[in-house]
Amino acid sequence: MTSRSADSSGTLVADGPAGRLAYRDSGPADGAVIVFVHGVNMASPVWDLVIAALPGYRCIAFDLRGHGMSGQRGPFTVLDYAADLDAVLNVAKVERALLAGVSLGGIIGCAYAQRSPERVHSIVTFGSALRATHPGLDAGMARLREVGVAEYFGWSLPRGSLPVNAAPDVTQTVITLAVTGREDTAMVEEITRAAFEMDPSKIALGPSGRPVLVVTGELDATCPPEAGQLLAAAVGGDWRLVPGGGHVLPLEQPETCAALIASFYQEPERGRL
Repeated sequence: MTSRSADSSGTLVADGPAGRLAYRDSGPADGAVIVFVHGVNMASPVWDLVIAALPGYRCIAFDLRGHGMSGQRGPFTVLDYAADLDAVLNVAKVERALLAGVSLGGIIGCAYAQRSPERVHSIVTFGSALRATHPGLDAGMARLREVGVAEYFGWSLPRGSLPVNAAPDVTQTVITLAVTGREDTAMVEEITRAAFEMDPSKIALGPSGRPVLVVTGELDATCPPEAGQLLAAAVGGDWRLVPGGGHVLPLEQPETCAALIASFYQEPERGRL
């Protein structure tokens, strides 16, 4: 049975399938629930500015295994992360929620909805694709092993995950989220390879019967617009382009993300089984 506690920082902790899952639960207890799922080599604070722009909702954001303040034991597949999501929903006593996911977090949300559609009101994804792009993955992982986690992400993320016009504070936050609490290069390599070498056929994403909005940044090089359109077609969802946006839209354009989430939640036809 999944249980929860709070650590000395006030962060809530759930017992997940692979160990500790750290999460935060804010907003009115009786509000409509949004659960936020971050992407690979990120952590739940990637959503902080979006959550701040959604004061009327109960917002739950958690760290996937191998990220942030959660435990570091694998495996690290999409379906394993979906099990983490299920554990947090259970311990937080959430019957049904809108799932908001960035990057791989969107795929996790779609995979969860296929398996447990009754728990999902709707899904909004940002910068998600059936297969993400990582040119030179082997060379990058060799550099990770050579220089360590902090130096690797300080070098790679500004070059791969963000547009050239990204604000310096956005760049620094992306790096900090990838590095904090993560010194195990073997674990980071396993997580990164699992995400970018993922075989979409093993997840077999398709329509779940839940409404889906796929949002892509115009300048997203990791999950480009055409990849977002393919995801929307696969899951039977709508697609939206954000002009000037890159891969990490919750940090780059948080108010836009919040507005899209709120409007999608409030559309009268959304969430009907």
